[in-house]
Amino acid sequence: MKSFILLMLSFSISTFAFGQSMIKKNLLHHKKTEIKYSMGQKKAGNEFIFNPFSELKYQMDSLSFYSWNRTNQEWNYSASFFYKYDKNKALTEIISNRYEEIVAIYYDIIEDPAGNCLHYIYHYGGPTGDSIKVEKIFSVDSKILNSITYKYDISFDDWIKRNMLEYSYSEDGMCTGFLDYDWVSDSSKWVPGDTKASYTYDNKNNLSLYTLLTQDESSNEWTPQFQIEYIYDTLGNPIEEINSRWRSSQNEWYLDEKYVYEYDSRKVDELILPPDFFLYPDNSSAINNKINGFIKYEFENGNWEVYSKGIYEYSEQQFTEINTINSKKEFSIYPNPAKDYIMVELQNFTNIGYVEIYDSNGRKMLTKKIFNTSKINLMELSSGFYFYSIYLNNTAYKGKLILK
Repeated sequence: MKSFILLMLSFSISTFAFGQSMIKKNLLHHKKTEIKYSMGQKKAGNEFIFNPFSELKYQMDSLSFYSWNRTNQEWNYSASFFYKYDKNKALTEIISNRYEEIVAIYYDIIEDPAGNCLHYIYHYGGPTGDSIKVEKIFSVDSKILNSITYKYDISFDDWIKRNMLEYSYSEDGMCTGFLDYDWVSDSSKWVPGDTKASYTYDNKNNLSLYTLLTQDESSNEWTPQFQIEYIYDTLGNPIEEINSRWRSSQNEWYLDEKYVYEYDSRKVDELILPPDFFLYPDNSSAINNKINGFIKYEFENGNWEVYSKGIYEYSEQQFTEINTINSKKEFSIYPNPAKDYIMVELQNFTNIGYVEIYDSNGRKMLTKKIFNTSKINLMELSSGFYFYSIYLNNTAYKGKLILK
Protein backbone atom coordinates (compact mmCIF):
# COMPACT_ATOMS: atom_id res chain seq x y z
CA MET A 1 0.00 0.00 0.00
CA LYS A 2 1.34 3.40 -0.90
CA SER A 3 2.32 5.66 1.94
CA PHE A 4 0.13 8.39 3.33
CA ILE A 5 2.16 11.03 1.52
CA LEU A 6 1.37 9.56 -1.91
CA LEU A 7 -2.29 9.48 -1.02
CA MET A 8 -2.12 13.17 -0.30
CA LEU A 9 -0.08 13.85 -3.42
CA SER A 10 -2.54 12.06 -5.68
CA PHE A 11 -5.41 13.84 -3.96
CA SER A 12 -3.78 17.20 -4.48
CA ILE A 13 -3.12 16.96 -8.20
CA SER A 14 -6.60 15.75 -9.15
CA THR A 15 -8.90 18.66 -10.02
CA PHE A 16 -8.23 22.37 -10.09
CA ALA A 17 -11.36 24.04 -11.38
CA PHE A 18 -13.40 23.64 -8.22
CA GLY A 19 -10.76 24.80 -5.83
CA GLN A 20 -9.27 21.46 -4.89
CA SER A 21 -5.87 23.01 -5.43
CA MET A 22 -6.28 24.93 -2.17
CA ILE A 23 -6.53 21.60 -0.40
CA LYS A 24 -3.40 20.77 -2.37
CA LYS A 25 -1.69 23.67 -0.65
CA ASN A 26 -2.66 22.24 2.72
CA LEU A 27 -1.82 18.63 2.03
CA LEU A 28 1.38 19.28 0.11
CA HIS A 29 3.28 20.86 2.97
CA HIS A 30 5.46 17.75 2.55
CA LYS A 31 6.02 18.39 -1.09
CA LYS A 32 7.32 21.91 -1.38
CA THR A 33 6.07 24.41 1.14
CA GLU A 34 8.55 23.33 3.81
CA ILE A 35 11.29 24.40 1.42
CA LYS A 36 11.23 27.90 2.88
CA TYR A 37 12.44 26.45 6.18
CA SER A 38 15.03 24.16 4.64
CA MET A 39 16.43 27.03 2.57
CA GLY A 40 16.31 29.57 5.39
CA GLN A 41 13.97 32.46 6.13
CA LYS A 42 12.28 34.63 3.53
CA LYS A 43 14.55 37.20 1.95
CA ALA A 44 14.38 40.67 3.44
CA GLY A 45 12.80 43.16 1.09
CA ASN A 46 15.88 45.35 1.01
CA GLU A 47 14.59 47.51 -1.85
CA PHE A 48 11.37 48.47 -0.06
CA ILE A 49 11.62 52.10 1.08
CA PHE A 50 9.86 52.75 4.37
CA ASN A 51 7.47 55.73 4.38
CA PRO A 52 7.04 56.88 7.99
CA PHE A 53 3.88 58.82 7.07
CA SER A 54 2.04 55.92 5.44
CA GLU A 55 1.02 52.63 7.03
CA LEU A 56 -1.18 51.47 4.18
CA LYS A 57 -0.96 47.75 3.51
CA TYR A 58 -2.77 45.48 1.05
CA GLN A 59 -4.53 42.50 2.57
CA MET A 60 -5.16 39.40 0.48
CA ASP A 61 -8.88 38.71 0.89
CA SER A 62 -9.79 36.05 -1.64
CA LEU A 63 -8.73 33.77 -4.46
CA SER A 64 -11.27 33.06 -7.20
CA PHE A 65 -10.99 30.23 -9.73
CA TYR A 66 -12.25 30.29 -13.32
CA SER A 67 -12.31 27.51 -15.90
CA TRP A 68 -11.80 28.14 -19.61
CA ASN A 69 -14.71 27.13 -21.83
CA ARG A 70 -13.09 26.22 -25.15
CA THR A 71 -16.40 25.92 -26.97
CA ASN A 72 -17.62 29.40 -26.07
CA GLN A 73 -14.13 30.87 -25.70
CA GLU A 74 -14.96 32.41 -22.33
CA TRP A 75 -14.10 32.16 -18.63
CA ASN A 76 -16.63 30.49 -16.32
CA TYR A 77 -16.52 31.11 -12.59
CA SER A 78 -15.84 27.98 -10.51
CA ALA A 79 -15.21 28.78 -6.85
CA SER A 80 -13.56 31.15 -4.39
CA PHE A 81 -11.57 31.03 -1.19
CA PHE A 82 -12.00 33.81 1.35
CA TYR A 83 -9.28 34.57 3.90
CA LYS A 84 -10.36 35.70 7.36
CA TYR A 85 -7.95 37.48 9.70
CA ASP A 86 -8.01 38.50 13.34
CA LYS A 87 -7.46 42.06 14.59
CA ASN A 88 -3.69 41.56 14.41
CA LYS A 89 -3.96 40.42 10.78
CA ALA A 90 -3.12 36.80 11.56
CA LEU A 91 -5.09 34.35 9.40
CA THR A 92 -7.78 32.52 11.36
CA GLU A 93 -9.70 30.59 8.72
CA ILE A 94 -10.24 30.04 5.03
CA ILE A 95 -13.78 29.69 3.74
CA SER A 96 -14.39 27.93 0.45
CA ASN A 97 -17.60 28.16 -1.56
CA ARG A 98 -18.37 25.61 -4.20
CA TYR A 99 -21.54 26.81 -5.78
CA GLU A 100 -23.93 27.00 -2.79
CA GLU A 101 -21.81 24.86 -0.48
CA ILE A 102 -19.69 26.58 2.17
CA VAL A 103 -16.68 24.67 3.46
CA ALA A 104 -14.56 26.12 6.27
CA ILE A 105 -10.90 25.27 6.76
CA TYR A 106 -9.68 26.05 10.28
CA TYR A 107 -6.16 25.80 11.57
CA ASP A 108 -3.96 26.76 14.49
CA ILE A 109 -0.42 27.96 13.87
CA ILE A 110 2.28 28.12 16.52
CA GLU A 111 5.60 29.78 15.77
CA ASP A 112 8.73 30.14 17.85
CA PRO A 113 10.36 33.55 18.40
CA ALA A 114 12.57 32.98 15.36
CA GLY A 115 9.50 32.72 13.13
CA ASN A 116 9.70 28.96 12.55
CA CYS A 117 6.30 27.30 12.24
CA LEU A 118 6.39 24.57 14.88
CA HIS A 119 2.84 23.31 14.68
CA TYR A 120 -0.38 23.83 12.78
CA ILE A 121 -3.78 22.16 12.51
CA TYR A 122 -6.20 22.37 9.62
CA HIS A 123 -9.55 20.87 8.76
CA TYR A 124 -10.74 20.28 5.22
CA GLY A 125 -13.75 18.76 3.53
CA GLY A 126 -16.47 20.42 5.59
CA PRO A 127 -18.09 19.12 8.81
CA THR A 128 -17.51 15.49 7.82
CA GLY A 129 -13.98 16.07 6.58
CA ASP A 130 -10.61 15.28 8.10
CA SER A 131 -8.43 17.14 10.56
CA ILE A 132 -4.67 17.12 10.12
CA LYS A 133 -1.96 18.23 12.53
CA VAL A 134 1.64 18.91 11.51
CA GLU A 135 4.55 19.24 13.94
CA LYS A 136 8.02 20.32 12.87
CA ILE A 137 11.48 20.09 14.39
CA PHE A 138 14.18 22.64 13.54
CA SER A 139 17.91 22.90 14.07
CA VAL A 140 19.40 25.80 16.01
CA ASP A 141 20.00 27.62 12.71
CA SER A 142 16.33 27.25 11.67
CA LYS A 143 16.74 24.38 9.22
CA ILE A 144 13.80 22.00 9.24
CA LEU A 145 14.88 18.49 10.25
CA ASN A 146 11.60 16.58 10.52
CA SER A 147 7.94 17.15 9.77
CA ILE A 148 5.42 14.83 11.45
CA THR A 149 1.83 14.51 10.26
CA TYR A 150 -1.07 13.33 12.44
CA LYS A 151 -4.65 12.58 11.52
CA TYR A 152 -7.43 12.99 14.06
CA ASP A 153 -9.22 9.72 14.82
CA ILE A 154 -12.67 10.46 16.18
CA SER A 155 -13.13 6.91 17.51
CA PHE A 156 -10.06 7.26 19.76
CA ASP A 157 -10.54 11.01 20.29
CA ASP A 158 -6.84 11.41 19.66
CA TRP A 159 -4.23 12.40 17.08
CA ILE A 160 -2.73 9.37 15.32
CA LYS A 161 0.73 9.52 13.75
CA ARG A 162 0.71 8.88 10.02
CA ASN A 163 3.83 10.11 8.29
CA MET A 164 7.21 11.77 8.92
CA LEU A 165 9.55 13.54 6.53
CA GLU A 166 13.27 13.58 7.26
CA TYR A 167 15.21 16.31 5.45
CA SER A 168 18.80 16.14 4.19
CA TYR A 169 21.28 18.97 3.53
CA SER A 170 24.44 19.59 1.55
CA GLU A 171 27.67 20.81 3.11
CA ASP A 172 26.80 24.39 2.20
CA GLY A 173 23.47 24.16 4.05
CA MET A 174 21.09 23.74 1.10
CA CYS A 175 18.27 21.25 1.50
CA THR A 176 18.78 18.39 -0.95
CA GLY A 177 15.49 16.59 -0.36
CA PHE A 178 13.55 14.41 2.02
CA LEU A 179 12.75 10.77 2.77
CA ASP A 180 9.36 9.81 4.17
CA TYR A 181 8.65 7.36 6.99
CA ASP A 182 5.43 5.62 7.95
CA TRP A 183 4.28 5.06 11.51
CA VAL A 184 3.62 1.43 12.48
CA SER A 185 1.26 1.52 15.43
CA ASP A 186 1.67 -2.18 16.32
CA SER A 187 5.39 -1.78 16.97
CA SER A 188 5.23 1.96 17.81
CA LYS A 189 8.08 2.91 15.51
CA TRP A 190 8.86 4.69 12.27
CA VAL A 191 9.77 2.60 9.22
CA PRO A 192 11.14 3.93 5.91
CA GLY A 193 8.36 4.68 3.44
CA ASP A 194 8.28 4.43 -0.33
CA THR A 195 8.59 8.10 -1.21
CA LYS A 196 11.47 10.56 -1.41
CA ALA A 197 12.21 13.86 -3.11
CA SER A 198 15.22 15.74 -4.38
CA TYR A 199 15.77 19.51 -4.77
CA THR A 200 18.00 21.21 -7.34
CA TYR A 201 18.99 24.89 -7.31
CA ASP A 202 20.15 27.42 -9.89
CA ASN A 203 23.24 29.63 -9.62
CA LYS A 204 21.26 32.15 -7.54
CA ASN A 205 20.26 29.44 -5.04
CA ASN A 206 16.66 29.53 -6.24
CA LEU A 207 14.87 26.19 -6.24
CA SER A 208 14.91 25.16 -9.90
CA LEU A 209 13.76 21.53 -9.90
CA TYR A 210 11.73 19.35 -7.56
CA THR A 211 11.59 15.60 -8.27
CA LEU A 212 9.44 13.02 -6.49
CA LEU A 213 10.40 9.32 -6.57
CA THR A 214 8.76 6.16 -5.26
CA GLN A 215 10.31 2.82 -4.38
CA ASP A 216 9.16 -0.39 -6.03
CA GLU A 217 8.10 -2.93 -3.39
CA SER A 218 9.56 -5.92 -5.20
CA SER A 219 12.81 -4.57 -6.69
CA ASN A 220 13.41 -1.77 -4.13
CA GLU A 221 14.44 0.48 -7.02
CA TRP A 222 13.56 4.18 -6.93
CA THR A 223 11.50 5.37 -9.90
CA PRO A 224 10.68 9.01 -10.76
CA GLN A 225 7.00 9.93 -10.61
CA PHE A 226 6.83 13.63 -11.41
CA GLN A 227 8.93 16.76 -11.34
CA ILE A 228 8.40 20.52 -11.28
CA GLU A 229 10.68 23.03 -12.97
CA TYR A 230 10.67 26.58 -11.55
CA ILE A 231 11.43 29.69 -13.63
CA TYR A 232 11.98 33.14 -12.06
CA ASP A 233 11.85 36.75 -13.24
CA THR A 234 14.65 39.26 -12.71
CA LEU A 235 13.21 40.22 -9.31
CA GLY A 236 13.30 36.64 -8.07
CA ASN A 237 9.57 35.94 -8.32
CA PRO A 238 8.61 32.44 -9.53
CA ILE A 239 6.77 33.12 -12.79
CA GLU A 240 6.41 29.60 -14.19
CA GLU A 241 6.01 26.09 -12.79
CA ILE A 242 6.25 23.35 -15.40
CA ASN A 243 4.98 19.94 -14.26
CA SER A 244 6.16 16.74 -15.92
CA ARG A 245 5.35 13.09 -15.29
CA TRP A 246 7.51 10.03 -15.78
CA ARG A 247 6.50 7.53 -18.47
CA SER A 248 8.08 4.25 -17.38
CA SER A 249 7.17 2.40 -20.58
CA GLN A 250 9.32 4.77 -22.63
CA ASN A 251 11.73 5.74 -19.89
CA GLU A 252 11.19 9.47 -20.40
CA TRP A 253 9.50 12.58 -19.00
CA TYR A 254 6.40 14.02 -20.65
CA LEU A 255 4.92 17.47 -20.09
CA ASP A 256 1.71 17.60 -18.07
CA GLU A 257 0.72 21.09 -16.93
CA LYS A 258 2.17 24.49 -16.09
CA TYR A 259 1.27 27.58 -14.08
CA VAL A 260 2.17 31.12 -15.19
CA TYR A 261 2.06 33.82 -12.48
CA GLU A 262 1.47 37.57 -12.72
CA TYR A 263 2.82 40.21 -10.31
CA ASP A 264 2.73 43.98 -9.99
CA SER A 265 5.32 46.41 -8.66
CA ARG A 266 4.21 46.44 -5.00
CA LYS A 267 6.66 44.79 -2.64
CA VAL A 268 5.72 41.79 -0.53
CA ASP A 269 6.53 43.91 2.55
CA GLU A 270 3.44 46.01 1.76
CA LEU A 271 1.15 42.98 1.89
CA ILE A 272 -0.82 41.06 4.48
CA LEU A 273 -0.77 37.44 3.31
CA PRO A 274 -1.80 34.00 4.52
CA PRO A 275 1.02 31.60 5.42
CA ASP A 276 3.00 30.25 2.48
CA PHE A 277 1.35 26.84 2.50
CA PHE A 278 -1.99 28.45 1.60
CA LEU A 279 -0.58 30.34 -1.37
CA TYR A 280 0.26 29.91 -5.01
CA PRO A 281 2.88 29.51 -6.39
CA ASP A 282 4.13 26.28 -4.80
CA ASN A 283 7.45 27.95 -3.99
CA SER A 284 5.54 30.95 -2.59
CA SER A 285 8.16 31.78 0.02
CA ALA A 286 10.28 33.12 -2.85
CA ILE A 287 7.85 35.83 -3.97
CA ASN A 288 9.07 39.42 -3.67
CA ASN A 289 6.14 41.28 -5.23
CA LYS A 290 2.37 41.35 -5.01
CA ILE A 291 0.93 38.35 -6.84
CA ASN A 292 -2.25 39.13 -8.77
CA GLY A 293 -3.09 35.76 -10.24
CA PHE A 294 -2.09 32.88 -12.46
CA ILE A 295 -3.15 30.86 -15.49
CA LYS A 296 -2.99 27.09 -15.62
CA TYR A 297 -2.18 25.31 -18.91
CA GLU A 298 -2.38 21.64 -19.84
CA PHE A 299 -0.14 20.06 -22.46
CA GLU A 300 -2.25 18.47 -25.18
CA ASN A 301 -1.25 17.26 -28.64
CA GLY A 302 2.07 19.06 -28.49
CA ASN A 303 0.65 22.42 -27.38
CA TRP A 304 -0.03 24.26 -24.13
CA GLU A 305 -3.81 24.76 -23.84
CA VAL A 306 -5.42 27.20 -21.38
CA TYR A 307 -7.30 25.28 -18.69
CA SER A 308 -8.12 27.59 -15.77
CA LYS A 309 -7.00 30.67 -13.88
CA GLY A 310 -6.96 32.16 -10.40
CA ILE A 311 -7.36 35.82 -9.43
CA TYR A 312 -6.40 37.30 -6.05
CA GLU A 313 -8.38 40.19 -4.55
CA TYR A 314 -6.91 42.63 -2.01
CA SER A 315 -8.27 45.35 0.23
CA GLU A 316 -6.49 48.40 1.61
CA GLN A 317 -5.77 48.29 5.35
CA GLN A 318 -4.78 51.48 7.11
CA PHE A 319 -2.80 51.19 10.34
CA THR A 320 -2.99 53.94 12.96
CA GLU A 321 0.47 55.34 13.67
CA ILE A 322 1.47 55.90 17.31
CA ASN A 323 4.83 57.02 18.63
CA THR A 324 6.33 54.62 21.17
CA ILE A 325 6.14 57.25 23.89
CA ASN A 326 2.48 56.19 24.27
CA SER A 327 3.04 52.46 23.90
CA LYS A 328 4.29 51.42 27.33
CA LYS A 329 0.99 49.79 28.22
CA GLU A 330 1.10 47.60 25.12
CA PHE A 331 4.69 46.35 24.99
CA SER A 332 8.29 46.92 26.04
CA ILE A 333 11.39 46.55 23.89
CA TYR A 334 14.86 46.10 25.38
CA PRO A 335 17.82 46.41 25.51
CA ASN A 336 18.18 49.64 23.55
CA PRO A 337 20.99 50.21 22.60
CA ALA A 338 21.24 46.54 21.68
CA LYS A 339 24.05 44.30 20.48
CA ASP A 340 23.05 40.84 19.21
CA TYR A 341 19.33 40.77 19.99
CA ILE A 342 16.32 42.61 21.37
CA MET A 343 13.47 41.34 23.52
CA VAL A 344 9.90 42.39 22.75
CA GLU A 345 7.55 41.78 25.66
CA LEU A 346 3.81 42.13 25.10
CA GLN A 347 1.94 43.34 28.14
CA ASN A 348 -1.29 41.70 26.99
CA PHE A 349 -0.28 38.04 26.57
CA THR A 350 -3.29 37.33 24.34
CA ASN A 351 -1.84 39.64 21.71
CA ILE A 352 0.03 38.37 18.70
CA GLY A 353 1.69 40.85 16.39
CA TYR A 354 4.85 41.36 14.40
CA VAL A 355 7.86 43.63 14.36
CA GLU A 356 9.63 45.15 11.36
CA ILE A 357 13.12 46.69 11.49
CA TYR A 358 14.42 49.22 8.94
CA ASP A 359 17.86 50.68 8.44
CA SER A 360 18.55 54.42 8.42
CA ASN A 361 17.73 54.57 4.69
CA GLY A 362 14.30 53.05 5.25
CA ARG A 363 15.09 49.61 3.84
CA LYS A 364 13.37 46.74 5.61
CA MET A 365 15.89 44.38 7.17
CA LEU A 366 13.65 41.82 8.88
CA THR A 367 10.09 40.93 9.85
CA LYS A 368 9.24 38.65 12.78
CA LYS A 369 6.02 37.52 14.41
CA ILE A 370 5.91 38.27 18.16
CA PHE A 371 3.89 36.88 21.04
CA ASN A 372 4.29 36.90 24.83
CA THR A 373 8.03 37.56 25.15
CA SER A 374 9.97 37.19 21.90
CA LYS A 375 13.71 37.29 21.30
CA ILE A 376 14.68 38.88 17.98
CA ASN A 377 18.10 37.91 16.66
CA LEU A 378 20.02 40.91 15.23
CA MET A 379 23.41 39.27 14.71
CA GLU A 380 23.21 39.64 10.93
CA LEU A 381 22.75 43.42 11.18
CA SER A 382 25.70 45.79 11.35
CA SER A 383 26.11 48.45 14.02
CA GLY A 384 24.16 51.61 13.45
CA PHE A 385 20.87 53.45 13.73
CA TYR A 386 17.57 51.68 12.93
CA PHE A 387 13.82 52.21 13.06
CA TYR A 388 11.26 49.65 14.17
CA SER A 389 7.52 49.25 13.71
CA ILE A 390 5.47 46.98 15.97
CA TYR A 391 1.99 46.07 14.74
CA LEU A 392 -0.68 45.25 17.33
CA ASN A 393 -4.46 45.56 17.08
CA ASN A 394 -4.42 47.49 13.78
CA THR A 395 -1.95 49.95 15.30
CA ALA A 396 1.62 50.59 14.19
CA TYR A 397 3.94 51.60 17.05
CA LYS A 398 7.17 53.23 15.86
CA GLY A 399 10.49 53.84 17.51
CA LYS A 400 14.24 54.09 17.14
CA LEU A 401 16.81 51.38 17.81
CA ILE A 402 20.57 51.65 18.20
CA LEU A 403 22.66 48.60 17.45
CA LYS A 404 26.15 48.64 18.98
